[in-house]
Amino acid sequence: AFLIAKMVDWGRLNLLDGHANIYLDGVFKGISYINTRSTNDTLDFSLGIDESVIVIREKVDEFCESKVLGSNKKETLGYKIKVRNSKSAAISVMIQDQIPISTNKEIEIELLESSSAKYEESTGYLSWKHEIPANQTKEILFKYEVKYPKSGSINL
Repeated sequence: AFLIAKMVDWGRLNLLDGHANIYLDGVFKGISYINTRSTNDTLDFSLGIDESVIVIREKVDEFCESKVLGSNKKETLGYKIKVRNSKSAAISVMIQDQIPISTNKEIEIELLESSSAKYEESTGYLSWKHEIPANQTKEILFKYEVKYPKSGSINL
């Protein structure tokens, strides 16, 4: 998990482009780069890894299967993302993942389960926003299906 700072109304600060030393809770975390050439009203920059937020992504075997249907092969894949908040306060997180997209009309991809993700079909991006209470875990499931000619092969 990575911390991202979002600074609004940053134009009034007269910031310069350059490297910035990042401290979190009084501890040096590293160096980030501040890009003031942005035209956005919010300035984003990285604060590094948050070691008190643990993220695990694992394949769910009971969701995964492979079938042959006529001249096509159908592969189903499912994943579980677990986010553990080890902090003493609630956190707001944005979780992002991606499913494959196809530019080949013979390969069809369908999102079957998304745990209410915001899905961008053109890129395959899935995103979730959640509030996770202190010392709690949030689980997210998603599942998709890939259908392609059985004469071909794909790497999933």
